[in-house]
Amino acid sequence: MGTFRTNAIRGIKWSFINKFGLQLLKFIFSVVLARLLSPNDFGLFAMITVFSNFGLVFKDLGFGHALIYQKDNSRNEYDSVFSMNLFIGILLSIIFFVLASSIASFYDEPRLNYITKAFSLVFILQSVSLVNIVELKKKIDFKKIAFVENVSYFSSSIIAIIFAFTGFGVWSLVIRSLLNSVFRSLALFWITEYRPKFNLQFKIIKRLWKYSLSVSLTSFLTYWIRNLDNLMIGKLIGQETLGIYNMAYQIMLIPVQNISGVIKDVLFPSFSSVNNDITIIRTVYLKTVQSVALISFPILAGVSILSDTFVWVLLGEKWNEMVFPLRLLALIAIPQSVFAVNGTIYLNTGRPDIPLKINLISLPVYAFGFYFGLKINGMIGLIYAYIIIYILMIIPIFYYSSRSIELRLVTFLTKLSPIIIGVVVMYGGISTLKEFFILDFKKIATLFVLILLGALLYTSVIILFRQKIYLYDLIRSKK
Repeated sequence: MGTFRTNAIRGIKWSFINKFGLQLLKFIFSVVLARLLSPNDFGLFAMITVFSNFGLVFKDLGFGHALIYQKDNSRNEYDSVFSMNLFIGILLSIIFFVLASSIASFYDEPRLNYITKAFSLVFILQSVSLVNIVELKKKIDFKKIAFVENVSYFSSSIIAIIFAFTGFGVWSLVIRSLLNSVFRSLALFWITEYRPKFNLQFKIIKRLWKYSLSVSLTSFLTYWIRNLDNLMIGKLIGQETLGIYNMAYQIMLIPVQNISGVIKDVLFPSFSSVNNDITIIRTVYLKTVQSVALISFPILAGVSILSDTFVWVLLGEKWNEMVFPLRLLALIAIPQSVFAVNGTIYLNTGRPDIPLKINLISLPVYAFGFYFGLKINGMIGLIYAYIIIYILMIIPIFYYSSRSIELRLVTFLTKLSPIIIGVVVMYGGISTLKEFFILDFKKIATLFVLILLGALLYTSVIILFRQKIYLYDLIRSKK
């Protein structure tokens, strides 16, 4: 347990630095590019990524997870997975290039033809360094991962801003994605020991496939659950609305990916060192969920209640239609931020089939819900359908994960209760101030005052319950 604790804390520290730095860069550069580009440009790019990100789901067919799940790996296993990844990357690039005209026809947008063909290179660029990332994650060396991802994104974004400033429009976003993959792969080869060698042994792939199949199929279904909304909005409404929706969704994801993503990345390789001990996994899971909620809940609630001021001050008047979608999406992201960690439980208890079964049920429900919501009330109708369906799906999500680690609902809610109270007090305080005081919501000073008030109210409640907060005990023990 001592080694697990040390490795996990070190990994979480550097993974958090990585995610926080990366999401901060993404936020800053998104604001800058939103000022230089139009919602149409972002919508056009989102149309491509609906299909390209689907291809990236298959970039390793779950073999990376299989390597991490195994306690020890041989050189032949690394080489076989690299060879398979490279083959998949080349195949996906060819398929994406050939289908470019069909994708353009699907959206009735001729510009997508050449943009899609150029973007097809991303599959090869990403496939060559997947094993290097696995090597670092196996070692829980998130310090090097932080360096690679932040430097790559920063460099590619600076170049994208230059292109956007000189009038390249949507091509600026395409260039950033391609250069980010190039810089990332080069940096990984520079700082890791693994050197690629083409040595494909099918007996190894077949053995790893037994574990990776469920992971891969789950990723496939999860992808479409998360992207059916973009596909339908782009097809049935248009690129401007898609640009607005996608920007709101990406902002909503920042706390979820930055906090929950950190924990998932570290816990999966860390748990493999404790031989799937359910008692340890349950204890760490509860502390993890509380720590994620402690940070993500107030941020997402704040984004929701301050969505109008946030959009007006940071993005400008042309993004006004994003205010209400952002308010709704930020609210539903609150439970998502904690349940996003649950996938780690299934992977480490050897049950990747459980999220697969949940997703098999979820996908058709989301598809029908999105379609009818969109038909009834456009983008807002789709968001309401998304919220209703996700709330219903929380029941099986919690049931299966809690049963895997013998966790009671009362215990789970007790851990979160101080944070929920704090968020309710914060949300009510900011709402009251906005309702009864005359404020210029288009001024950055107003945004600062409201954020400060919310932080003070939330922190005051958390201090009252500090004896029940795990991070408080951790900080005090360090002192």
